[in-house]
Amino acid sequence: MVVCNSDLELLARKRGWKKLIVYFDEDMESVNIIFPPNMCCFGIHDLPVSSFTSLLPFANQLRELNLQRVNFEVICQCSLIKRCPNLEVLYTEDGCGDTGLQVIGQFCKNLRKLTHNGRVTHMGLIALAQGCSNFEYLKVRLVDLSNEALECIGTHLKNLPNFCMECIGSNLPLDNGIQAMLMGCSKLERLDISLCRGGLTDVGMGYIGKYGHKLRYLSLGYTGESDAGLVELSKGRSKLRKLKLTCCPFSEEAVATFVINVDSLRYVGF
Repeated sequence: MVVCNSDLELLARKRGWKKLIVYFDEDMESVNIIFPPNMCCFGIHDLPVSSFTSLLPFANQLRELNLQRVNFEVICQCSLIKRCPNLEVLYTEDGCGDTGLQVIGQFCKNLRKLTHNGRVTHMGLIALAQGCSNFEYLKVRLVDLSNEALECIGTHLKNLPNFCMECIGSNLPLDNGIQAMLMGCSKLERLDISLCRGGLTDVGMGYIGKYGHKLRYLSLGYTGESDAGLVELSKGRSKLRKLKLTCCPFSEEAVATFVINVDSLRYVGF
C-alpha cells in the first residue's frame, strides 16, 4: 500500500498492516512518524534524515526492506542495516560501497534476495558471499571484479539459483573465476553477466557451456572474442532455454549454428 504522511497515524492503529510503501515529499511533516506496530515489509522513497530515528524501533522485525532514493547519510544506512538481523529481502541504491556489503554480510545472515544498485568492488562482494550463504537471488553492480571474488561465490553460495552481475571497471580475464563459480554454484539456473571487453574470453564461454549444466536462462553482455566462443558454449550438456546477447562479437551465422546445436533453446535475443 502507498500512503502519504497524514495516513500513517491512522494505519498505526490498524494492527493488520504488515507491508507498507511510503513516498515522502518536501511538504510532508517528517519528524516523529508513527508506523504500524506489526510492520515487517517496508519501502522507503525519499525518506528524509529527520525521520530516520522513527524507523529504528521497527528494524528488528523487518523481513523486507526497499531503500530507494533515500536521503540518509552513509552512516545512517549502515546503522539501519545493522539493526535488521531478520531481513530476508533487500533492495538498496546505497552509497555505502564495500562498507555497506560488509555490514550486510555481517548482520543480515538470513538474507535470501539482494538487489544492490550501488557501486562496489570485489572486496565488498567477497565479504558479502562469506557472510550470507542463503541467497536465492543476487544482483550487484561493480566497478572492479576479480577471479578471487567469483571463486568466493562458488565456495560460499552453493545453493544460489539466480545471479545477476554488471561490472563496468575491470577488463581482466575472469575465465578462471567464472569456472570456479559455476563449479561451486551447481544449482544455478539463471545467469546474467555484463562485463568490460576482455572480461570473458572464448575459453570462459566454454566454461559456461561445460559447467553451467542447469542454466535455463543466460544473458551475456560484452563477452567472448569470436564465433569460436559460441561454439565452445554449445558443447556442454545444455538445458538452456533462453539466451540474450548484448554487444557480443558473434556473427548471425554463429548464432544460427548455436540454435541448431542446442536442442533445448526456445529464444535467442541479440
